[in-house]
Amino acid sequence: MAVKYTAEQRAAIEKQNADILVSAAAGSGKTAVLTERILSRLAAGTANIDDFLCLTFTEAAAAEMREKIYNSIAEYTESNPDDTFMHEQLKRLRKSNISTIDSFIGSVVKQNCHLIDADPNYRIITEGEVLRLQFDTLDELFKAKYAEKNKAFFFADRTVLSAHRRQAA
Repeated sequence: MAVKYTAEQRAAIEKQNADILVSAAAGSGKTAVLTERILSRLAAGTANIDDFLCLTFTEAAAAEMREKIYNSIAEYTESNPDDTFMHEQLKRLRKSNISTIDSFIGSVVKQNCHLIDADPNYRIITEGEVLRLQFDTLDELFKAKYAEKNKAFFFADRTVLSAHRRQAA
C-alpha cells in the first residue's frame, strides 16, 4: 500500500538542488519523508547514501532512521536485483552520516582537534557526572559561605538547598 503524503511532505521529498530541514512533532512522519527523499535520490542515481547528513536528537531516532533507510533500500534491491548501484548503497550505509547531532559534532571535533587545539581523547560528560559536579559545586559554595559566617546566608541556604534537593529527586 502506497503512503499518502501531505502537500508539505511531498514538497520535502521532491525538492531538488536544496538542503531541507524537516521539523515536526513526534509521529508525524519525518522519518518516512526523509527515507522517501533519500530513496528517490538514490534510485535516480543522483546521490550516494553517504552524501546525506541526517541528524536527530536521540540515539533511538537515529537507529530507527538508519533501519528504515536500510529496509527501504533492501526492498528496492529485491525488486531491482540487477541494480548494482543500489546494492552498493547498502554497503555504504554503515558509513553514512545518520546520527545524533551531538555524535556528529563530536566526530567533527575529533577529526579536527588539531585545528582547534582540543584534546583528541575528550569525551562527553554523562548525566550522572553532571549531577555529581552540580552537588560538589553546591557543597563547595555552602562550605565557603558557612566559613564566612554570613548570617543572611544561614537563613537563605535552607531554601536553596531544599529546592535543589527537590529538583534533583
